[in-house]
Parts: sequence; C-alpha cells; structure tokens
Amino acid sequence: MKIKGGTFAIYKGLEFWIKKIREDDLNVELSTINSSALKLGFYIHSVQKNGLLYKKKVPKSEISECYKIYVYAIYKGFNCFILGGIDQHHRDIDMINSIEPMSREMEIEKAKELGFYQWDRNAYMKENVPIEELELYEIREEYKI
Repeated sequence: MKIKGGTFAIYKGLEFWIKKIREDDLNVELSTINSSALKLGFYIHSVQKNGLLYKKKVPKSEISECYKIYVYAIYKGFNCFILGGIDQHHRDIDMINSIEPMSREMEIEKAKELGFYQWDRNAYMKENVPIEELELYEIREEYKI
C-alpha cells in the first residue's frame, strides 16, 4: 500500500504536489517526478534522490480539485502522526498531542515506554520504525485555493 502525505491538486485529470498557496496568488505551482508531465508543458526543475523534479505554474482556474492528505499510524495502540510519506521499509513517526489527549505526565510516560525521544516541547519522535509495526491510515481534507 502506497501512503503519501501533503497537498495535492488535480490538473488535466492528473495528481500533482503543490506548495501552500496565498489567497491572492493567481497561479499554482505544480510539481511531480513523473516525466510524462513534460507533455503537459512542465520543465525540469532539479535533480532529486528519486529522480528529476518537474514543475509548472498554472492558473488556479485550471485546477479541478485540491486537497491535503495527512498520514497517521497506530503504533502499539497509540495514535501517531507520520512526517512525510512512507517508504517500503522504515519511516519516522511523531507523537502529536492533539491526536491522543492526555495529561503531560501521562504523555511523557507513554512516550518513554514506546521508545520515543522528545524533539520539541510537546512532541516526541521514534525513528526507523518497521512499517510492519504500523497500522497506517490517511485523512483527506479539501484544500481551498
């Protein structure tokens, strides 16, 4: 199962990544690593570790749909937010307070019990968790451009 997170737009029936857009922007910058985008007028922007990145600016009016996908996991019975997408073997996971409300003392105790370390005041992370230990799910929300 391929899980991805981020903000996406549908342009000419295909899905592309987009950056956060200001309301007063007239155009949307689309990104993809799919070389077939060259046929749609995309240009090579840069070299990435997984291939070339192609980009194109298009008017907002040409976007048929726009949405955000948030990736979450249940890890040993605890809800966690996934940072970025999921690779085939491991992925960093991050415990976010708003997902599993609890007191500060319970949160610290639970994080230590699960092997997480504190990386920000109210955030904990555990790196290189085998994907087999995660029950993954996505939440998709409409994104207004």
